[in-house]
Amino acid sequence: MKYRKTPLKKIIIPILIGLVFISATQEQKKRKKISEIKRLVKEINADQEYEIIKKHYKGILLSGYFKNGELKKIVADTHSFIGRYITEYFFFSGKLIFIYNYDKAFEINEKTQEPDSSRISRILETRTYIKNDKILEFKFRGNSHHDDEDIDISDAYKFARQLRN
Repeated sequence: MKYRKTPLKKIIIPILIGLVFISATQEQKKRKKISEIKRLVKEINADQEYEIIKKHYKGILLSGYFKNGELKKIVADTHSFIGRYITEYFFFSGKLIFIYNYDKAFEINEKTQEPDSSRISRILETRTYIKNDKILEFKFRGNSHHDDEDIDISDAYKFARQLRN
């Protein structure tokens, strides 16, 4: 019996096509999940009928937005000597689905070398899409280094507990 060699191209090309197809399908599924999260966040932001509970927690002003007893959104607002940091956490059915972070820094007055709170420059804006407590996608804009490894979703649940107590 004679053994015939199959050309490597005949094996590799179908495998590569399969991998590209799987990757494209996974990307489509991810895009669909992100679109759904965007729709939910838009609905949460559009609603004006919330019971708002405010509490201070370790120097952070927490504002919890509740609808029929269910937490929909938390705004964590932190002021410091050099800036202001706002993080919004969005929930659906008790699960974190989105984090929006907007950090501003005060420009330094060249004469006094002190921060000038009347002159604010945006330095960082992030959007984090989450499904089942896993980051689906992280988007960053600004002039400071930041990556999804810096995201701690446990803060959202810690703040939620504080607002419910």
